[in-house]
Amino acid sequence: MKATLTDAISIACEVHRDEKRRNGEDYILHPLRVMMAQKTLVGQILAVLHDVIENSNLTLADMRERGYGPEIIRGLDLLTHDPEDTYKEYIQRIADSLDPFVISVKIADLRDNIDMSHLSSMSAKNIERTSKYVTALEVLLETHREL
Repeated sequence: MKATLTDAISIACEVHRDEKRRNGEDYILHPLRVMMAQKTLVGQILAVLHDVIENSNLTLADMRERGYGPEIIRGLDLLTHDPEDTYKEYIQRIADSLDPFVISVKIADLRDNIDMSHLSSMSAKNIERTSKYVTALEVLLETHREL
């Protein structure tokens, strides 16, 4: 059984069902915006699922059992921030992967996260987080300008 984009959207909707962004917006809109920024089916599936492993009890093995192939599993593994890695190490791992789908998804994810309209306030913590995302975006764009 090969999983489809519709399957991926269903999983993301279930995982993010009760999640909200900082401005009160339903969280599912974030992965959907990242998905819409992708030009390929692989990119769209990775985009809509990019936060699923971090935000749920689902594992890469579960995703494999649901019909996702090696390309999607590898992409989800790269897009999932291992808590043992610093954020800088995580971004560098993505940049070093040279995986165009993963890099494209992460660039779209960062661009969406940098959009300050999702912030409820301009607190020092929110400014620091946004600055971290800008730095990460610069790292990825430095080596992958074509995306």
